[in-house]
Amino acid sequence: MMHKNLEVMLSFAGASGNKDALYRLGEIYAKGEGVKRDVGKEREFFQKAGQKRRAVLACKEFVCKV
Repeated sequence: MMHKNLEVMLSFAGASGNKDALYRLGEIYAKGEGVKRDVGKEREFFQKAGQKRRAVLACKEFVCKV
């Protein structure tokens, strides 16, 4: 079971757009770690993490070409 403080910290990090925290939140809901398993939230957090990752990669690619 996940500690409540960890859940709160990950939620804040995810709200700020941290891709690693968003991915971890997806894992938490996928596995039901201390929360009720929720496929909708799992998908939402994985999608947000993926969007952030693609944005970071696109930015790195742009910077490398300049």
